[in-house]
Amino acid sequence: MKTIERHRYNKKEIFQTRTLTFEPYPMSAEDYRGEKHWWLSDGDTNYDVTADQYYSVGQTPPHLDGKKTAWYGWKQRPQQVSLNLVVRVLGNRLALDKITDQSV
Repeated sequence: MKTIERHRYNKKEIFQTRTLTFEPYPMSAEDYRGEKHWWLSDGDTNYDVTADQYYSVGQTPPHLDGKKTAWYGWKQRPQQVSLNLVVRVLGNRLALDKITDQSV
């Protein structure tokens, strides 16, 4: 299982933590345009909600060149939009999406 956390801060104090737990891990590879493409994989299946952008122009997503990748974000802190995308892509495969409030 993979667990990622994202803290929210108020004047350097953590006041909320979002925790996602799931099986797949993030992957990325350079595509035919030289741009980085991201998706999730569990080793057997790729979960790529944006793959149609390649097929619609006669290209193939760069899944075969993919490598496990650290989360996109500042100082390995995943962006909230990335976490929201993980939730949408995984659907019922998501084991946990928990937001914990801490006292400030």
